Amino acid sequence: MKFENKKWVLRVALAGALCLGVATVAKADDSTVVAAPVWNVLAQESLVQHFATGAVVGGVNANGTGTNLNAGLENVRLGGTFKAGSDDTLTVTAQLAAQYATGFTLLNAYDVHSLNNFNNGLSLKIGQFKVAFGQDGNASPDELIRANYSIIDAVLPGNVANEGNPWLVGAELDQTYSDLTIQVAAVQSQVYAATNGTKFDYVGRAQWKSGNLALGLSDYLQSTNPVLTLNNLGANGSLSLDVVKLDLEAIFGGAGRNGYTGTLSAKLSDLTPAVWYDFGTTSAGNNLVNDDLGAGLNWQVNAAHRIALDVDFTGPNNGDILSVNTETLQFQQIF
Repeated sequence: MKFENKKWVLRVALAGALCLGVATVAKADDSTVVAAPVWNVLAQESLVQHFATGAVVGGVNANGTGTNLNAGLENVRLGGTFKAGSDDTLTVTAQLAAQYATGFTLLNAYDVHSLNNFNNGLSLKIGQFKVAFGQDGNASPDELIRANYSIIDAVLPGNVANEGNPWLVGAELDQTYSDLTIQVAAVQSQVYAATNGTKFDYVGRAQWKSGNLALGLSDYLQSTNPVLTLNNLGANGSLSLDVVKLDLEAIFGGAGRNGYTGTLSAKLSDLTPAVWYDFGTTSAGNNLVNDDLGAGLNWQVNAAHRIALDVDFTGPNNGDILSVNTETLQFQQIF
C-alpha cells in the first residue's frame, strides 16, 4: 500500500510538472501563444447480466454458476489537450472508475514534441501513456467495435481487465508515413519495485495499411529480474471487402501464454454488427482464460453517443462453452 501511495504521488507530480512546463514556456517567450486547452469527457455506463447453468466444476461457484445483474457507472474520463507552442502538445487524462474505488486515477500525462525538423512525421512522446502494442490494446474505448477489449490482451504484462494495455511512464519515438506507422518506446517496468535496481521494458510496434489490407507486428521485451527477461510478440492483420471486415490477431507471451482472436464485422451506416472468437493457452496446455464466443451490435447514434450490446459465451461448466453467458449493454457519451 505504501508503494502504491508513492506511485500515485509520482504520477500527480508528473502531471503537475508537465503543466508547469507549459506555463514556463509561455512566460519565457512572450511571442509564444499557448492555445486554449481542448477538453473532452467520456462517460461509460454498463448493464451486465451474467447467466450460468450446469454442474459446478472445481468447488462451489468455481465457474461462476448462477445468475446476477449489475448496472451502474463504469467510468468517467476527463481529458485535456494543450497546444504549447508550435512543436509541443500536452495531454492529461484522469479517470474515475468504480472498479478502482480509489478516487481519480491518472491515465495520460505526456508531452508530444514534433521532430519534423529532423524528419517529416517524426515525434517524441515523454511522460505517462498507454503502451503501444497489438491491434486495439492501445485504442480508446470509443474506437472499439466490441463493448470491451479482447480477453487475449491479458497476455500482455500489466493488463487491466476491460482496459487494454497499461499506462506506464517512459519515452516513445513515433514515425508516421502515408501507409506505415512505427513506434518504439522504453517504459518503466511494473515489476521494478519487487526487484533490485531500476528496470525498463522496451516496446516496438509497426502498423502498415494499403488499400483494403492492413498488417501489424508488435514486440514487448519485459524485464522481470536481473537475470531473466520475457519477450511478448504480437501479430495482427485486417482484410476489408466492401462493408465486411475480418480482423485476426495472435499474441505469443514469453511465459508460454498465448492468445488468439478473430472478429468478423460489417459496417452498415451507423450500425456495426460483429461476431468473434477468443481463446488462449499456456505452455502446460491449459486454457489461459475461458474461451469467448461472442456477438454484438455497435450503434454510433451520433458523434457524441454510442450504444454497444454484446453477448459473450464463456463457459465452461462441464466443458460446455454455452453454459455461461454474459450480456453487456454499454452506453458512451462524449461531451
